[in-house]
Parts: sequence; C-alpha cells; structure tokens
Amino acid sequence: MTHDQDPRDAMLWRWLPATYTVTREWLNQHRTPRGGWTAAQLRLLGVPWPPVRGWVATVIGQPLTVETREAFERVSKRGDRG
Repeated sequence: MTHDQDPRDAMLWRWLPATYTVTREWLNQHRTPRGGWTAAQLRLLGVPWPPVRGWVATVIGQPLTVETREAFERVSKRGDRG
C-alpha cells in the first residue's frame, strides 16, 4: 500500500471475493479434449444447454469467482459430460 492510499480501502478488498474475468483466450484454452465445452462447464458460466449461437460473446468480460474458474478448468481436463 502506498502512503496516499486509505487503509480502509485495503480492508474492504479483504472481504470481497476474488474474481477472474472471462476472456476468449481462457475459454479456448479450457476446451475439452474433443474441442468443445461440456454442459457442466457452460452451466458454471450461466449458459443454458444446449447453448445458442453467440453464447461466447455473452460471457466474455463477465466476472467469475476463483472457485468457479477452477471448477470450469477441472471439468475441461476430465471431459465430464455433466
């Protein structure tokens, strides 16, 4: 923390959940071995199954908790059909 920061700001951030922002690169990096995404992965992103055209654009830039991000990544490695 720098000298011009209010210490209350640092305390506030301690109570907020850590988040990650969805990017196209991250989505593509965590496709299943067959090159797509599972229903379980899309459910984690709030996308209904079957997904409609354009669903990727709707999730880009959306925040995810670290827990949701990690679950999405685990499912891609296992290829769960969910």
